[in-house]
Amino acid sequence: MVGKLKKFFGRKPRLSREQAMTAFHRRYASFKELLQANADLAGILAGLNAAQHGERHMETSQVRKEARRAIFRCDRMAAALNDISGRRHLGLNAAVHSIAGRIEKELDQRTRGDVPSLTLNLTEVDASMAYSVGGKNANLGELRNMLDMPVPRGFAITIKAGTIFLLRTPGLFKSVYSLLRSVDPDKPDNINAVSRQVEKLIREAPVPKEVEDALLKAWDLAYGNDPNAVAALRSSAIAEDGVQSFAGQYRSLLGVTRNDLIPSFKVVVASLFSPRALTYRASHGYALDAMGMGLCCVEMVRARAAGVVFSRHPVDLRSNSIVINGLWGLGEMVVDGSGTPDQWLVSRATGKITKTTIAHKAVRLRLVRHGSGVESEMVPVPDALRDVPCLSDDQVRRLADMAMELERHYQYPQDMEWAVDEEDQIVLLQTRPMGLDSMAEEKAAPILGHLRPLLSGADVAARG
Repeated sequence: MVGKLKKFFGRKPRLSREQAMTAFHRRYASFKELLQANADLAGILAGLNAAQHGERHMETSQVRKEARRAIFRCDRMAAALNDISGRRHLGLNAAVHSIAGRIEKELDQRTRGDVPSLTLNLTEVDASMAYSVGGKNANLGELRNMLDMPVPRGFAITIKAGTIFLLRTPGLFKSVYSLLRSVDPDKPDNINAVSRQVEKLIREAPVPKEVEDALLKAWDLAYGNDPNAVAALRSSAIAEDGVQSFAGQYRSLLGVTRNDLIPSFKVVVASLFSPRALTYRASHGYALDAMGMGLCCVEMVRARAAGVVFSRHPVDLRSNSIVINGLWGLGEMVVDGSGTPDQWLVSRATGKITKTTIAHKAVRLRLVRHGSGVESEMVPVPDALRDVPCLSDDQVRRLADMAMELERHYQYPQDMEWAVDEEDQIVLLQTRPMGLDSMAEEKAAPILGHLRPLLSGADVAARG
């Protein structure tokens, strides 16, 4: 009767010590569950983040599994918080279920990106397959199959093939992992020494027969019985050609023949553990034992000229120009900055060429066959071509049109590599999102004050 009166007058009945301790233990258990679910969720998200950045490979089925684990942990956190607070946050459950629905819908659109094959002809690849074949392959397949743009013949070596080689070759991963554990990020000499040992292990390891057979079969399907077929074998890691790019950290081999394919495959995979790649991962908090390496094997274009196109000016962000750089021969001298290219600026608004700068081009890179092998060599440019533009105005405008089409398709400014073959036809070698610098160069000028710059007017190859 007293309890009813207290309740009637708004006073809560006093709990017994036993009831109070029971309530306390229940809330304490919920608090511990909240902390544990939060820690588990952090681990799941770290794994998904590693997959997104190419440090870990996940099939879409694995991503879905991890996403569901994350949602379950969020649900447990919401329930625990409500138990602790006396059910004052009931809206959290509805929010969790809403987010879960959006994630499931997104994953359902990505399922076709998983492929069980070790190789795929580029005719079978598109952008949805990036998590299985890497960014470079996915972009080339998208150009060919979705946009009907000219790309070389070739095939993708899936991330699964590289993973089988690294994880199923007896003792290989154990030895590699043991070496990686000794890396000291603050000691460059240590990183270089470990890198050399790891790369040596990988290059000397036997490639599993199922991988070797798949690679050679893919070569024969892509190039037929052409004895003169020569390919470029490039890395195609998961995040390599994304907005957050790992581009340039891994190896590319030119002049690869069928006889070179298997050892070349090992060389490119080994570059996952190059000093530069290990240093980058160590300094940015990524796992050192990355396994997400696919490869792109495309026929080398016997290029009369080659270069790059930026759909937006890479330095002057206020400019409304497309920038095209090119020179005679293979385009590696443009990409690595070792050659001074011809340059064209094309208006994004009108498509008209607004500025042309023709460089003196004394040497060029050409493919030269030596016996059974092919190598790229530096050779002199004929005198009659040294001060002649490597592209016609029509080709410049065509490249500019392609760059704009790609930017519209990907909804992001593009960095596109191109070549002109011996039949004077444009061939696209790759495209990727531009690494835009948000700081305009003139912002740095006042810092110089009265100091005289050592160099001005040049193009930035990479911000340091």
